[in-house]
Amino acid sequence: TTKTFMPEETIMRQGDTGTDMYVLSRGSVSVEQGGQHVIDLQAATVVGEMAALGVERRRNATIRCRTVCICAIASREDLVSTLEEFPEEREMFETVCAARNDVKLRERLMRLPLIASCSRTFLTTLSNQLRSKIVLPGHSIVKQEVPGDAMILLDFGTADAFMEGEHVWTVNPHDEGDTWGELNVLGQETQYHLTLKANTVCHVRYLPYLVFQRTTKLFSADAALIETRLPQRIVELRSRL
Repeated sequence: TTKTFMPEETIMRQGDTGTDMYVLSRGSVSVEQGGQHVIDLQAATVVGEMAALGVERRRNATIRCRTVCICAIASREDLVSTLEEFPEEREMFETVCAARNDVKLRERLMRLPLIASCSRTFLTTLSNQLRSKIVLPGHSIVKQEVPGDAMILLDFGTADAFMEGEHVWTVNPHDEGDTWGELNVLGQETQYHLTLKANTVCHVRYLPYLVFQRTTKLFSADAALIETRLPQRIVELRSRL
C-alpha cells in the first residue's frame, strides 16, 4: 500500500500503538521525541520497523512530514512474508534488534544464577559475544534431540515448547524460563531436551560453549566465582529435566 502525506501531517505519533512499517520513497520527515526535534530523514528511509517486528509495542518517536511525502506501508504480515522470501535481508534486522536490546540483555544476564554477581565488565564482554538471529513464525529455534552447545535467550516474541511432540507451554521474554540450553553451554549436555517453535517473530541470542569458555578465561575472579557455583547449578538444572 502507498500513501501520500502532506507537509506537517503526522505519519506516526510517539506512544501510539501500531504494527505497520513505513518506507519513505519521496520527501523528508522530522523525527521528534518528547516533543523535541531529533533529526530529519530523507527518502529511502525506513521507520516503524521495530513495531512491525514486535520489538516495541508503542511508537518510540513522532514522525512528521516536512514536505509532501510518499510512503510504502508494510504490515507485520507483509514484513514476515518478505523475510521468508528473502532470508538474506534478515541480517539487517538482526543487527538493529541486537543494538536496541543490548542494555536489557546485560540486565537479564545478571539474573542468571550461575553468573549473577559477576563483574559488569565480564557481563558486558559476554553479552557482546552473543550471536543474534531472527526466527520467523512456524520455524524452530531449537529441536529436541538435535546436537547443540549453545545457551539460548529469547529477546522478544513468543514461542511454543514441545516435548516428544506434545505442547508443554508457551514462553515469552518476561518468563523466568526464557533461557534454554544452560547445560549445553556448560558442556554437560550435547543435545537439547525440547523443541522451541516461534509463534510470532522472535529475536533470539545464542551463547556457544567455546565463546563462554573463552570469555570466562579472560576474567579470573569471575571464573573463580562461577566455578564455586557450578556443581550446585548443574544439580538444579538436571532436577528440571
